[in-house]
Amino acid sequence: MKRIMSLCTAVWLLVSIVAVSFPSVAAAQDQSVNPPSGPAGTTFTFQVSGLDSGELVGYWLNAPNGTVLAIGDNSTHARKGRFTFSWTSHVGIPVGMWQFVVEGVSSGAQRVVPFEVTEPQGGTTVGSTSAIPPTGTVGTTFTFYATGFTGGERIGYWLNAPNGTIVSLDNVQHRADSNGAFSTTWTVPGGAALGTWQLVAQGTSSGIVQVVTFTVG
Repeated sequence: MKRIMSLCTAVWLLVSIVAVSFPSVAAAQDQSVNPPSGPAGTTFTFQVSGLDSGELVGYWLNAPNGTVLAIGDNSTHARKGRFTFSWTSHVGIPVGMWQFVVEGVSSGAQRVVPFEVTEPQGGTTVGSTSAIPPTGTVGTTFTFYATGFTGGERIGYWLNAPNGTIVSLDNVQHRADSNGAFSTTWTVPGGAALGTWQLVAQGTSSGIVQVVTFTVG
């Protein structure tokens, strides 16, 4: 009798372990990307499931540099609980591990699909950058230029100070012109750190990043 009870207990524990482990395996099957890795210029296709049928979904990209990219039409509905989206990476975007994130508006279900963007073949660069003047002091107004963006896209931008901190600029929504060119200005305030600075500009739909280096001394 004791052996039977011990056997029943062992079977019950085994069933419990399988029951607990199974959802995590199913969850892993709720999302996929093809290909999982590719050089800049690759088109990635994402598929997720487990959402409510017909619910409104929001989706975006998390870039390796910590920025968030809003892509496509964010008012799309999941069809039968499934959602598929393709995104073409651009030469000039940050390389490394990215995330495609989908969230159901009504269910709250979220799927995070990791993928990797590697260096473009041939090391192709996009656009050009410049700072005028390249060097200045407190009170100097720098004008920054960067090209290579998608025509008309909104540009997010910030400053990297010599000590590694990030300095936010104005809240004006700047856009690249029809040729993909962007420009902005910044006047060095009193107390600004001396050394090498960077103006970083990133296309909010293409993900393309341009870095303009200048010196405050």
